[in-house]
Amino acid sequence: MATIAVDIDGVLADYAATFAAVSNSTWGSHLMPANYTDDWASYWGVEPSTARARAPHMLSAEFYGGLGPMPGAVAGVAELARSHSLVVLTSRSRD
Repeated sequence: MATIAVDIDGVLADYAATFAAVSNSTWGSHLMPANYTDDWASYWGVEPSTARARAPHMLSAEFYGGLGPMPGAVAGVAELARSHSLVVLTSRSRD
């Protein structure tokens, strides 16, 4: 059985939508998922020190536990799992 690696962010989980929603509700911003960038200071429009202070909230188990699936992800994974071994992965920054 072949193994397929499946990314979490933007493939299985709607990371950008959750990031924007949590940011908007926590800090009163008006962010859109379509504008998401991994440069959080730029995305939030804040100084890097402010982004670093906010980062633990966005890297918490509570945040990741609130991620919803991307449209079609559940069905797609179920289909792939019928004939493949699946491994879920993600990347982390060097910071």
